[in-house]
Amino acid sequence: MTEGPLPAIVLSPEEDTSEILALAASAGHSVVRTFIQRRERPDPEFYMGEGKVNEIARLIACPGETKPQTAIFNGMLKPPQVFHLEKALGIPVFDRTRLILEIFEKRARSPEARLQVELAYLQYNLPLVKEYIHRTRTGEHPGLFFAGGAYQVDEYHEMIKRRMAKVKRELANIRKERAQRRKTRRRVGLALIALAGYTNAGKSALFRALSDEEDTMVGDELFTTLSTSTRRLKYPVQGSKVLVTDTVGFIRNLPVWLVEAFMSTLEEVFLSDAVIVLVDLSDAPEEMASKLQTTLSILGKGPRELPVILAFNKADLLDAPERERRVSAVLSVRNLPLHCTVSALTGEGLPELVRLTLGSLDDFFFGAITGPPEALYRLARQEGISPGPRAEPPAIAPNVLLRNWRYQAISKEYPELGFKKDEAVGSRQLAVGTAEGNRQKDEAVGSRQLAVGTDDGGSKAEGQQAEGRNGTD
Repeated sequence: MTEGPLPAIVLSPEEDTSEILALAASAGHSVVRTFIQRRERPDPEFYMGEGKVNEIARLIACPGETKPQTAIFNGMLKPPQVFHLEKALGIPVFDRTRLILEIFEKRARSPEARLQVELAYLQYNLPLVKEYIHRTRTGEHPGLFFAGGAYQVDEYHEMIKRRMAKVKRELANIRKERAQRRKTRRRVGLALIALAGYTNAGKSALFRALSDEEDTMVGDELFTTLSTSTRRLKYPVQGSKVLVTDTVGFIRNLPVWLVEAFMSTLEEVFLSDAVIVLVDLSDAPEEMASKLQTTLSILGKGPRELPVILAFNKADLLDAPERERRVSAVLSVRNLPLHCTVSALTGEGLPELVRLTLGSLDDFFFGAITGPPEALYRLARQEGISPGPRAEPPAIAPNVLLRNWRYQAISKEYPELGFKKDEAVGSRQLAVGTAEGNRQKDEAVGSRQLAVGTDDGGSKAEGQQAEGRNGTD
């Protein structure tokens, strides 16, 4: 028998609860009531005011009310605040980070994803355990998570540190194996394209459309993909083969340590040849701009410049004038020259997206090869490409993709052939990490600018409370 959703309440220091409610639903919670209290400064014990917390505790205790099993806080809590809220409410308290980890745990399927989630959980629990050690040593009950005295909690703290070290070693080995695979792929001339974007933007649906990968999980839920999947691009490209990788979705206001826990997955994005960044065109323009800023901030953490192609997905949900209005509104705030409108569901715009992406690759020639039929057909047999019919010289081989070193060798070997690069990109190309890209990254995204690892996007109270969040630029 399948268990139903667990009843929960939401405590929020801000009016907008749409994302925390979506996270709660994805984690398997049914929110029975939401409590909102805006404060100039977080209360050091409860974050919310003590009077409000006592009011909520009385409501929870009322007979006849649906008793919540969990309290979900829309933000990040310090360990003492978790302790005091649990003690006052009598139920477990999850902050936003803990809720996201719960979703990750449900979605993790591959060994690598499970290791990354375990590492993130251990890192999350470590400061909580330290707090409970402090409480037990001062004679207080250690809360709802732990039984026993200081000795047992102290042992658990040491066990966490040992396990973290072991998981990090296992993930380091996985990163080495993946690096070797990337090296092999590049040696044989393969192009590596990564999909990135805010969670639920449609990456997995686009991955399926570009690769004909039927086993990819696609759903209207947050974080349906946690581990990477790599498949061959199904669109007709001659010469070098193209691989597409689906990766974990991004979300704003994550602590730096949580982003770093998934570094072995993020490396597939950072070390690709180009990144297709998806945004959900059905979102309001200011929400799209905010989510785009989150994605680009994470991409900016990578070690090298990357061509970025912006794909406005879910175009099938809007008519043409509304699409144009929303795209123009986002580009007026964050102008990425390489962009197009697509629908992963219907296939609209996907050929143009592929053309823009391949044309943006720094280390490749992408375009047409023309010349005398005899020379071109000789090259075709050598490289496995297919020119058009011989009838009308010059012969043309379209949609050819070649690593630059191979392109240069062929142009020397066949001086009679012409190489015409695709003109779709031209001067429109912009790479994350370039001077222009950094300048644009610093522009405000309206009043709702948000960036992973910064305090910019949280409420004023969260900004005053946040710890350990570093800038991303």
